[in-house]
Amino acid sequence: MSTLSSYMKEALAIIKGDTAEVIAAKNERKGKSAFDSQIAALKAKLVDDESAVEDAQERLKEAYYPSHIISDAKHYVQNVVQREEALEYAKDCKKQTEDSIAKYEDTIKKIFSA
Repeated sequence: MSTLSSYMKEALAIIKGDTAEVIAAKNERKGKSAFDSQIAALKAKLVDDESAVEDAQERLKEAYYPSHIISDAKHYVQNVVQREEALEYAKDCKKQTEDSIAKYEDTIKKIFSA
């Protein structure tokens, strides 16, 4: 019984369940797909993060150079400091997203490369 018919192969597959190769192939596809979907979501977030940095830069310029007379020096300074902190926060968020993308891409290479 060295050669099995297709019927025997199918019947044995049903009785024994998936072979290790089939399970490994399915897991590889699902695992890689999981990372790919996370990377896609992070790349979409990166676009938002880049916009947030641009917006923060613009708001900081507005704080540096107001279009009205500075009537309250304390408020002017607080506004500038807050806008600088907001820009740093936006840059940090963008960097974290970029780092996550790079980490996931490296992990894919480690796990799924030939």
